[in-house]
Amino acid sequence: MKTDINHQVVALVERFDRNLEAYKRPGYKEVSLRRKFIDPFFELLGWDVSNTQGWAEQYEEVIHEDAIKMGGVTKRSRLQEIRDSVA
Repeated sequence: MKTDINHQVVALVERFDRNLEAYKRPGYKEVSLRRKFIDPFFELLGWDVSNTQGWAEQYEEVIHEDAIKMGGVTKRSRLQEIRDSVA
C-alpha cells in the first residue's frame, strides 16, 4: 500500500511539473490548484479533506480557510467586516 501511495504522489508531482508554466499564469485560479493537487495529496496521506465522514464543522479534519492576503487586506478580514455589519 505504501508503494501505491508513493506512486500516486510521484504521479501528482510529475503532472504538476509537466504543466508548471500553465499554473504560473496570472489567470490560473488558486482553487483549481488546491483541488487538483493539494487536496489529493492530503487525501493520499489519509486526511478526510472532503469530510466524507459527515462530521460537524468543529470536528472536521480539514477546515477550508477564507483568509487570503490581497493588497494589504485579507479576504478573511473583509468577509468578517461584511459578516459583522450584517449581524
